[in-house]
Amino acid sequence: DELTTPKGSKNPSVRVHFEFPSQWSQIDKALGGITLVDGNTGLKCYVLRASLPEGETLASVPKAWFGETIFDEKGAIVRGGTGIDTFKVTSSKMIDSPPGAAPSRRRIGLKYTVVTGNQKTVDRRAVVDAYEAGGAAFMLLASATSTKWESAEKERCERTAESFFIGL
Repeated sequence: DELTTPKGSKNPSVRVHFEFPSQWSQIDKALGGITLVDGNTGLKCYVLRASLPEGETLASVPKAWFGETIFDEKGAIVRGGTGIDTFKVTSSKMIDSPPGAAPSRRRIGLKYTVVTGNQKTVDRRAVVDAYEAGGAAFMLLASATSTKWESAEKERCERTAESFFIGL
């Protein structure tokens, strides 16, 4: 698939692909993004794009920027109807990109709490894989409830994030 880059970028789009189980369903198509959910376990996957701050790169932007950007009230997750109570960026490191991918890649860990429709809170954990291309961060966020994280869901989220690929 292809995603558009911010206006003024030398490439109008970037190639994107990642692997996910066949039982995941796409939701929120009307918002124009890529959001998948496993209806059995509640595991969610988002593909997000955000312009990097002027003068910053994926490597130089503070790790707090990722949490603030991902959970911004104007961002795709909140616009899609997910209420966010709190969030914390738990880890951040630069990692190697696979051959043919955008060269700058960063892995982020998150903890956050969502507010459900009936006003209950649910703790979630997530892994984010981010690439820099055309002045933007292209991010795949894969998350699961904290109660299921240490069982099989952490591994599923990490495997999905690891498969994320942005090619120029």
